[in-house]
Amino acid sequence: MSISILYDIAAVFIWSLAGSAAMGISLGLLLKIYDLMTPGIEEFEELKKGNIAVAIVMAAIIIAFALIICVILWPGSGMSGMSSSASIPPAHPIPPVPQP
Repeated sequence: MSISILYDIAAVFIWSLAGSAAMGISLGLLLKIYDLMTPGIEEFEELKKGNIAVAIVMAAIIIAFALIICVILWPGSGMSGMSSSASIPPAHPIPPVPQP
């Protein structure tokens, strides 16, 4: 193996660790902010009690967060996908107007 390949493997490993750490920190921050936004219920205490409804809501928040990150990072989606959507033809094309 050449040094270039080993360097690329090391870079991928380091960036995957950095991405995992950033995702973990931001997900923890997101759940803490959500907990602060709902003062009438302590989500983490309810999860410890086995409240399935709270678990479903927390799972939905985590999945929505993951989908938002996916749309931001996936090539061809997000803001770049908005410009390409203008080129989609309509479902029922308008027939041309006959010229007199």
